Amino acid sequence: MPALRRAAGASVVVSLLAGGLSALAVAPASAVPGPDSTVFINEIHYDNASTDVGEFVEVAGPAGTDLTGWSIVLYNGNGGAPYATTALSGSIPSQAGGYGTVSVDAAGIQNGAPDAVALVNSSTLVQFLSYEGTFAGVGGAADGQTSTDIGVAEAGTEAVGQSLQLTGTGTTYGDFTWTGPTAQSPAAANTGQTFGTPSNDLTATDPGDVEVTVDEPITPITLEARGGTAPYSWEFSGLPAGLGETSDGTIGGTPTETGEFTITATVTDSAEPAATDEVQFALTVSEPVEPTAIADIQGTGDTSPLAGQTVTTEGVVTAVYDTGGKNGFVIQTAGAEPGTASHGLFVYTYNGTRAGLVDLGDAVEVTGEVSEYNGLTELTAGSDGDIVKTGTGTITPAAVSWPATEAARESLESMLVDLSGQQFTVSNNYSTNRYGEVGLATGDTPLITPTEVANPSETEAYDAVVADNAARGVILDDGASTDYQTNAAAKDQPLPWIDQDITARVGADATLDAPVVVDYGFDAWRVQPTGAVTGVQPDLVTFEDTRPDNATPQDVGGDITVATFNVLNYFNTTGMDWVESGRGTCTYYTDRAGDEVTDNRCEPDGPRGAAEDEDLTRQQDKIVAAINALDASVVSLEEIENSLALGEADRDDALAELTTALNDAAGEERWAFVPSPDPADLPASEDVIRTAFIYDPSAVSLDGDSVIFDDPAFANARQPLAQAFVPVAGAESDAFAVIVNHFKSKGSACDGEPEGPQGNCNESRVAQAEALAQFADDFATERGLEKEFLTGDFNSYTREDPMLALEDAGWTQLTSDTADEWSYSFDGQSGSLDHVLANDAALAAVTGVDIWEINANEAIAYEYSRHNYNVTDFYAPDVYRASDHNPEIVGIDVTETAQPATAHVKVDVRPDRVKAKKTRPRVWVRVRAEGAPATGQVAFRVQGRGLVAVKRLDDGRAHVRLARFQKPGRYRLTVVYRGSETVARAKDVSQIRVVRR
Repeated sequence: MPALRRAAGASVVVSLLAGGLSALAVAPASAVPGPDSTVFINEIHYDNASTDVGEFVEVAGPAGTDLTGWSIVLYNGNGGAPYATTALSGSIPSQAGGYGTVSVDAAGIQNGAPDAVALVNSSTLVQFLSYEGTFAGVGGAADGQTSTDIGVAEAGTEAVGQSLQLTGTGTTYGDFTWTGPTAQSPAAANTGQTFGTPSNDLTATDPGDVEVTVDEPITPITLEARGGTAPYSWEFSGLPAGLGETSDGTIGGTPTETGEFTITATVTDSAEPAATDEVQFALTVSEPVEPTAIADIQGTGDTSPLAGQTVTTEGVVTAVYDTGGKNGFVIQTAGAEPGTASHGLFVYTYNGTRAGLVDLGDAVEVTGEVSEYNGLTELTAGSDGDIVKTGTGTITPAAVSWPATEAARESLESMLVDLSGQQFTVSNNYSTNRYGEVGLATGDTPLITPTEVANPSETEAYDAVVADNAARGVILDDGASTDYQTNAAAKDQPLPWIDQDITARVGADATLDAPVVVDYGFDAWRVQPTGAVTGVQPDLVTFEDTRPDNATPQDVGGDITVATFNVLNYFNTTGMDWVESGRGTCTYYTDRAGDEVTDNRCEPDGPRGAAEDEDLTRQQDKIVAAINALDASVVSLEEIENSLALGEADRDDALAELTTALNDAAGEERWAFVPSPDPADLPASEDVIRTAFIYDPSAVSLDGDSVIFDDPAFANARQPLAQAFVPVAGAESDAFAVIVNHFKSKGSACDGEPEGPQGNCNESRVAQAEALAQFADDFATERGLEKEFLTGDFNSYTREDPMLALEDAGWTQLTSDTADEWSYSFDGQSGSLDHVLANDAALAAVTGVDIWEINANEAIAYEYSRHNYNVTDFYAPDVYRASDHNPEIVGIDVTETAQPATAHVKVDVRPDRVKAKKTRPRVWVRVRAEGAPATGQVAFRVQGRGLVAVKRLDDGRAHVRLARFQKPGRYRLTVVYRGSETVARAKDVSQIRVVRR
């Protein structure tokens, strides 16, 4: 789960120490570093109500002090590392008493619980001051040093314009006292602050009001004084019965009466004559407070009725989170059964340096302020003294099913439960790689994208899916707030839950074998182990292994198979290639060793894939393994490099390299790629990713050239690519067309198109679907084809408007023969963005359909792009997580026919020299088969014009008169005989020579 950041508690706890009485906020006092420092941190602002405004840190010191080499370093209490450094410069101005202040901007300073500010001179640590607790620094000048809590904090509820600041009179840090929040004064002396030599008059320090309990021994109260001549002697008056004093200023004993008492403490020094001073403070002796039941703290609603109050409660410790950032423990009322109010409560202890306060099974009494944090009711224990062990106890986890309603979940918040009898299915493993969490769904299916099942216009059905998802979802968390992507130390710890053998795939069964604690945070219900975990946890949870069932696609039958595969930004131009060739710049995502793995952004309009050759090899090995195992006759590809758009001469360069790699791995010429259209037929503008085809030459052959549909509807997407194929073992009537698509994504917005339940740019995708339907009809007509398929990444779930537009145009979506299979998983919900659609003629030939669940179901940790992100080695050159989309494969039944006769096409163009803008050339065609005239049709295609005519043979002959050519040059003429039931297709390619007048 994301790292927890805490606001300071509102209560101030008084700590009575043998060394003196100090008012503390949040944590006990410790020695102040550098009390004699003449340059020191003087004022801090880090939090206020709503959005933080004007955060700063102020430094004070003697006027004229050269600050060259000095710096302010901000430290994060979650992990202890520095996260921002501001170098100081210039000198301290003269403002008052020979001293001055310098204020520096600290935008982004963390909001405590705890965090710290270090003052560093070159590499020497001068001060390491924290707020809302203490912790040990990790790295930088404060490495290994424990911070000192300044004793005051900003709760995040204060108005803009307040700060924490030093007050008093003096010339060194130790002369002043922290106070606030109060009105800020950046770059000026604080309110109540005077620079100069403090008075040496004898002064008794006011300890503040004190509260104790009748008939309980008090923590000794020792008063302090300054000035005059030490040693001091003390006298007290007004003490309640049972309390006594010593001459050195200490009050102790056990009060035996209740009430409010005004205590007068008089101090006398050793001078001749002696000086005296006195101070008064209130001492309240109260009856013992009966512990408040946890159920009364929780209440029956979603927030505590006691929020903001300080209470004492008791319970048995059921979970301890000393490590990992949650910083606290969970208690539960012994013997209590689930009811309308929860009997469990999270106790927040601020930071990991207070680890070891309690153990599982301890019976404890805890005092602290009740609050709601990110929707979770909790108690903040401000000091170790607020946690008192009273013995041991046992909690029997409640055997329950996961509740379907918010109210029922609230009644179990922070309780230990046994969910071993509940059926769960893995629904989300995307965040496993970063936050160590696995999304679960009750039942035997993952959560479903609502528009996979219902169009938003189908309100009742759509709302039913939304409600079902809300009722079934829960997150299995790791008992920590560790971010494995940004926390350098965490990258050397094994990710929770998964490894090479335990994969937690989406759709797999999950059984929680050990008790867990019900938790809430970051807008989601969670279940936590009873302590932070790393690595696989077979004793806690069992995940079904669904990889073996998906090692190969299901048999879809047919003589020909057509598949679609999104290859996840396959670029054979790496980021390093882009930079080294001088074409632009790149930023990268790096592994835990700092080595570049994938491109973050390459400018201008550069590659989007692997950073270096070794990364490309890892990516390619997975894609090659998956496509070869897919074993289709035709595969449409999406998200492959458009080499021409990267400034290379050959548009098919990346496609050719992938094809070569496929054949090398197969050990034979298993694959060929469909060449791009002629340069003259390419769109004027294309994306750096494109669509493409590869095919099995032993299964199909190409029927004419490929065609790119360059239509304005695709200005913000990849243009569709069409290709006709003929089965090698079939006849002309078995020819079919495939048009591969990659519609506009949902991720980025489109001007004038509001975002809705179908994501960004839905109107664009609808327009693309409508244009595609018309193009498909035109292409089939021009090629004389009946069977036609649409494939690719439509960026539209099954019941979204673009897919319904294609259905309205007569297309049928082909769904997997195996129930509950989808091509994509996003935000913990499954659905299909990738589709194969068939027209009626193609539909009649379909023998089977399978979505091969090898990619979207896998955790991203197994992807090449996350290689060496964690100490666990997840990468393998296998089919799993070769992409983020699952491929789909369709079987087609090809009618067996007798081996057709071979046709011979002869073309004659007259005149042989055509004059530009003047001559209309004639083309004569003669087609013969086995010595006899052939029957059927011939198609005429001219370079730059596409299909110009289709003529029927008369006695094996046909001719056409072409339009005038406007420019001189050589133009390719392709004449295709389309074959018949007994004669195979054939073609002739010749040139038309056009000259000037």
